Amino acid sequence: MVGLNPAEMLERSFSPRPAANEVAYEKLVLLFTSAHCADLHDRHVGVVERVCRVNPNGFAIRDLPHIERILRFVTDKVCEGKVELFSDCLCKLLRTLALPFARRTATDEFKMLNNISSMCHAVSQTFRPEVPNEAQIAAAEMLSEFACAYGARPSVMDQDDEDSQVGPAPRLYHTNQGLLERSGAVQDTVRLGLAQAFGKPESEQDGA
Repeated sequence: MVGLNPAEMLERSFSPRPAANEVAYEKLVLLFTSAHCADLHDRHVGVVERVCRVNPNGFAIRDLPHIERILRFVTDKVCEGKVELFSDCLCKLLRTLALPFARRTATDEFKMLNNISSMCHAVSQTFRPEVPNEAQIAAAEMLSEFACAYGARPSVMDQDDEDSQVGPAPRLYHTNQGLLERSGAVQDTVRLGLAQAFGKPESEQDGA
């Protein structure tokens, strides 16, 4: 990528590849991490919106580490006070994350569980006073959709029935519940929520 200007970097990141609609995220994240692109905020916003457009059915599990870096970048910019620039694209990113994660192979979901739990943790970090309510609502909806396995949550009666716990839907629900627990997203959400509600520094919430 040496010698490419930001526009060329962007075009190459979205160039057609053997897999249709696949994005070269390794190149794309350079737009967010390179010192030469640090102040190109309009371009950052455009990239986030374009990433969401090319993933209308949700992000692939194997791409989540790259999406997480983008999410943390955008969240940081909002918290730094660049709300007008980044709040809309933060909401779009969170709404796309609320869609079921896509598998490129049958084993992605089981081989890349850390990608999912890490993303849930990143989403929970948006519950901060600097982040607009609309974005926090989008984050809450994402975690809620994931927690209930996108509508596959067993009923209370079914949870007491061993036979009803067999099959892909109950398995997905229990897997997602375990990933949320592993990620610490629930604890972080409660901690950050208490910090906002009572106006206390986050460090003081640890003993609450």
